[in-house]
Amino acid sequence: MLTATVDARIEALRRAVAEKGQQAGILTEELSAVTGRERELDEARQALARTRLLTFLGAGGIGKTRLSLQVAAEALEDYPDGAWFVELAPIADPRLVPQVVASTLGVKEDASASIADVLVAHLADKASLVVLDNCEHLLDACARLADRLLRDAPKVKL
Repeated sequence: MLTATVDARIEALRRAVAEKGQQAGILTEELSAVTGRERELDEARQALARTRLLTFLGAGGIGKTRLSLQVAAEALEDYPDGAWFVELAPIADPRLVPQVVASTLGVKEDASASIADVLVAHLADKASLVVLDNCEHLLDACARLADRLLRDAPKVKL
């Protein structure tokens, strides 16, 4: 039932965004409901409402990605400029982190500026949620980008 509700919210957001002529945020579709995690979901929802940077920590395979996707999907209405899921697991070179994020958000490169600068300028006035997944092997690069976005894009949450 929870998945059906989230799917309906995602579809409603996509229609609303399409009517405005904007690109909807990209979240992967989940095929299963989140069960037995109500307390974690509630805590994560509350934390996201209070902070601009929310981090899930834990061993691999415990459901951090699924939890973040569920929380993001439920919060779509709060981010009129989109909610984006950025998968970083396949990236080996930390210098590619800003490029991968920009590509996911549909931000085009500009020869006159670094991709990080272009990304920050794009998000500067946007109310968006960016979910960075699998950052553990790219910690420094992700931290630098997160710091920039939190400083220079005041309506963005990570």
